[in-house]
Formats: sequence, C-alpha cells, structure tokens
Amino acid sequence: MTTKIIDKAVKKKRRSQNEIVKDLGSVAIFIRSHRKLLDHTQEQLAERSGVSLNFIKALELGKKNLRMDKVNQLLNFFGAELKPILKNTRTTETHK
Repeated sequence: MTTKIIDKAVKKKRRSQNEIVKDLGSVAIFIRSHRKLLDHTQEQLAERSGVSLNFIKALELGKKNLRMDKVNQLLNFFGAELKPILKNTRTTETHK
C-alpha cells in the first residue's frame, strides 16, 4: 500500500468521523485497532503521527500516566479527540 493511498484513507476517515474517546482503556483499544486497520506497525504510526514509539507502546500497554497533549496528538491523527467529562460541582446552599 503506498503512502498516498494511506493518506487518502486517513483523510477520508477524519472527515467522516466525529469520535470522542472516553477513557484511556478505550484509547488503547481505539489506537491499536485503527493502527491495524491502516496496516501500520507501531514504528510506522510513530513516524507518521509525530509521537514517539515509546509513547505508543506505553499507551497500547495501558499505562495510565501519559501526557494528554500527546494522547490527543495521536488521536488527532485518526480524527478523534479525548475530552474531559465535567461533573456539576455546584452545591446548593441552604439559608436560614
């Protein structure tokens, strides 16, 4: 498969995909499955996405202590992103 064909497939996927990954376990599964769909090795994905090979290995192994900017850089390669889920922290005060 040539680089041009892969680039077209990735660009098409980016346009058609509006995914938000909810947790790092899902991220690892998402990255590994999408990497394999493109028939990329971890080394190839690192080179094309601009993220280090060690980072990709750590992510796919489920390491929890990862930089979120790098996680999103890798997810952006596939047209996805990781967003925080904010809970309503506002409390109701009772006045006497």
